[in-house]
Amino acid sequence: MNSRVPAVSLLLFGSGLCALVYQTVWLREFRLIFGASTVYLALRAGLTVSAGIAGWVEFAMLRFALNKRVGWTGLSRSYLAQLWSLALGAAAIAFVLKLQMTGFGPRIQGLTVLSVYGGLYFAGAWMIGIPEFAQFTDQIRRRFFPGSSQDSSPNSPKSSDQ
Repeated sequence: MNSRVPAVSLLLFGSGLCALVYQTVWLREFRLIFGASTVYLALRAGLTVSAGIAGWVEFAMLRFALNKRVGWTGLSRSYLAQLWSLALGAAAIAFVLKLQMTGFGPRIQGLTVLSVYGGLYFAGAWMIGIPEFAQFTDQIRRRFFPGSSQDSSPNSPKSSDQ
């Protein structure tokens, strides 16, 4: 074991402890100025954004290391653009629906918005012919309808085309 590890660990622990004390003091001060709900909302938003950024940074670092070891492991840019545009379009429509459902409770809102998002994403994946979606639906079809073996994706080659 390296002789610096205990010293670095102690410095990291001390830094985290100072940050926690600093955060606690400022939370109390801001709660007096802005109110409790605003401060906690900002804290939750900050934690969510920082966790998202940390996840993407970790993903990029792991992908870089994996590419150095085994070669290219990524997806084509056009395929990624299709997936991202599909997800963002479905999310935008679901968000507009959420804004229209202000009088309903959070459970009804969540169930409706997530169902609409999932349905739109699945419909879009079927329409543009995402191969993984075709595999998924084929697995479901084989499990629940053993006699049917046709692919229902509009962009997939039919048996007469092969």
